[in-house]
Amino acid sequence: MAGCTISPLAFTMAMEVIIRASRWVVGGEKTKNGIRLPPIRAYMDDMTTLTTTAACTRRLLGKLQENIKWARMKIKPNKSRSISIVKGQLKMLGSALGTTQYQRRLSSLSKAWADGTMQASGTKIKSSSNVATHNELPITTVQKMERTMTSFVKKWLGVPRCLTNISLYGKGVLELPLTSLTKEYKCSKVRLLMTLKDSSDQTISNAVPPLLTGRKWTPFDAVQQATSALRHSDIVGHVQLGRGGFGLSASKPTWRKASTSERRKMVVEEVRHQEEAERSAKAVSLAKQGQWMRWEGMERRKLSWRELWEMEANNISSIIRATYDVLPSPKNQMVWRGPNL
Repeated sequence: MAGCTISPLAFTMAMEVIIRASRWVVGGEKTKNGIRLPPIRAYMDDMTTLTTTAACTRRLLGKLQENIKWARMKIKPNKSRSISIVKGQLKMLGSALGTTQYQRRLSSLSKAWADGTMQASGTKIKSSSNVATHNELPITTVQKMERTMTSFVKKWLGVPRCLTNISLYGKGVLELPLTSLTKEYKCSKVRLLMTLKDSSDQTISNAVPPLLTGRKWTPFDAVQQATSALRHSDIVGHVQLGRGGFGLSASKPTWRKASTSERRKMVVEEVRHQEEAERSAKAVSLAKQGQWMRWEGMERRKLSWRELWEMEANNISSIIRATYDVLPSPKNQMVWRGPNL
């Protein structure tokens, strides 16, 4: 059936029959919220089982092997992995199907996680001591990464280190094709939280795991603030900006009439807007590098990557320095080095 357009659908329907015929033999894990998780989850031909005891695992895998054999398929032990956690300790699960071949070829992850390394396909991968949250980074770590990245970007553009980060990541009078790592981190966390909360599957929406982002910023508070701002904008209504007449500006979707996907996009855009508002508030407090905030009638310029690559290095540096008043002019030299030059 190679190349057939309905083969993925037919395979998914067959796997759904196998899963429904196998999961009734045991109960799933019960979360703190009282939601019972399904004992079998699958995506195409990849299947994961989650049970509370070794006896339930043997019973579930036995029924699963029986149904898979009935469908004229088989499990490949060399591609299977198992892990067992008993009172916080990692242990080997043993043979769940009762065959010596399966027991001999089944790889257990408990040995690997116990000594901090995981052996997979002949490659050793270092792992964290916390299995559940090893890929979660606090916002302080992301900000540290952004500071390191910003220092190299400034060297590449040929601008001084005293230049504010608003000139690189802000949408001011001169917009560069650069994006803040912290802003993208916040938007990704907010998008993930909204996706989990708005899921049509009640098992997922009622048992949303906490997203560990540190103590300085949490996606739950960011979603609450963005949602409140969007609801407030619905109450205020459409606001006309500029000297144009009513109805000339583009209309925006309202929160109460938006769909689930539209609300998710609106919240992410609102988080971006709040980050930009914080940069604008910080730029107003800057005496020299924030003077562009008081310019009137100035046309804003947005540089693309193509324009940036075609420019000479001295031209890019001169444009950025002149916009934010960090050129080595006599007046700035007097401020930086004093009268004794």
